Amino acid sequence: MDSMFGEYRAEFPTIYSLEMRDWKSVSALQPVAGAMPQAQTLTYWARTIAASHLHQPQLARESLAKFESLMDEVRKGRHAYMADSKEFVSLPRLQVILRIDIVL
Repeated sequence: MDSMFGEYRAEFPTIYSLEMRDWKSVSALQPVAGAMPQAQTLTYWARTIAASHLHQPQLARESLAKFESLMDEVRKGRHAYMADSKEFVSLPRLQVILRIDIVL
């Protein structure tokens, strides 16, 4: 149950800022301290999106790398099933959507 609090604390500001298209706020988001890796992935996923909108390729690549690293942790942990759930966007799909290597 403790892991749920980190997810909720990460989810609201992240989704709200994305919906408002406040890319600067999204790019400045920090993961919730002590949150489980699956909760932190949302922050880095959103930061990657924001960085692409702001044309900041370095931040996009760093956030994407951190997202990938955290997803590896999720896959190796006791919540591995979450890595394949609808809540998480797979890395290859995220790269295609953002076209980081092409657009930026």
